Amino acid sequence: MTELMHRILIVSGGSGGHLFPAISLADDLRKRGKQVILTISSKDIDKKIIKERDYEYEVFPLFFFLSKNPFLSLIKFLASFRKAERVLRRYKPAVVVGMGGGNSISPLLLAHFRGIPTLIHEQNVFPGKANRFLSNFVDRIAISFAETKKFFPSQKVVFTGNPLRKEVFEKGEREKQGFTILIMGGSQGAHSINTLSLSAFRLMSEKEKKEIEVIHLSGEKDYIWVSEEYKNLRVKHSVFSFFSHIGNLYSSADLLISRAGATTIAEIIASKKPAILIPYPYASYHQRANANFLFKQGACLMIEEDRITPEELKKTILYLKEDKRERERMRENLKRLYVQGADRRLGEQVIGLIRKD
Repeated sequence: MTELMHRILIVSGGSGGHLFPAISLADDLRKRGKQVILTISSKDIDKKIIKERDYEYEVFPLFFFLSKNPFLSLIKFLASFRKAERVLRRYKPAVVVGMGGGNSISPLLLAHFRGIPTLIHEQNVFPGKANRFLSNFVDRIAISFAETKKFFPSQKVVFTGNPLRKEVFEKGEREKQGFTILIMGGSQGAHSINTLSLSAFRLMSEKEKKEIEVIHLSGEKDYIWVSEEYKNLRVKHSVFSFFSHIGNLYSSADLLISRAGATTIAEIIASKKPAILIPYPYASYHQRANANFLFKQGACLMIEEDRITPEELKKTILYLKEDKRERERMRENLKRLYVQGADRRLGEQVIGLIRKD
């Protein structure tokens, strides 16, 4: 296979947290003259994200590693293995890259047993089950946080940071209408954060509400309901189900209220925005570990979902609104954590695995 013919298969999908870094890596590899094929899950959000990019892709059946139904899990795993076999036979990749999630297991395992070089990338502080399992087989393990190294075979580990989509760095021309709060629940939204935030705004006085503006990414399911609720709140607002050019919103925001997925954490660090993080409590400890990492660095405030009330959220928002020094302290701490060129670093690791034959 000649240099220009090298194909790289990037296995991702299931959430924006897996797919966005995959796209960022794909962009870097394409600049290096490589042909990139992406795999995504069957989720609608994956298809929505990938169709905005000009990449060849394959859809893998959604598979949850070690699900509660072993029989169903086995059936889906075998279907995934058959799909992986067809994809590897069709594209003959020089390297297979896994971005985490159950969907990555069958392609990475099959690639390993066929002698194809493999790499996994871990976006979280505390690695997921799939990557912990695959770490025993792959050739290289790229991590986003130095603290993650202890969970993997050290001789395989390289620190690259988490590649970010180019849209994160876009700067908007949006006119601000007060202290701007950006509310996000991840690529698919978060009903509990939507409910909690709206309840907190209801508790504010008319004067307090007049001094803020809210940009709310509600997710598809809650979009109509959230939009209607704001009409009765008398708060300046913009509601979106999903927003591709996220950098425009980050540049407008003074404060974020968000989940603590790995890509969200990386984007908060890159945009250097003070945040109130409410980790998703059912994410196998990942989000709590991510949020706790930022909190210990003095780069955010963290509140557990089962401990927060609308009244507490209201007070925390108003506290950060008034305390410019605290927000500036968070920004300075975020600056120290930023890893520049993570897409390039990860791309170099992938290129380094290509065999020169």
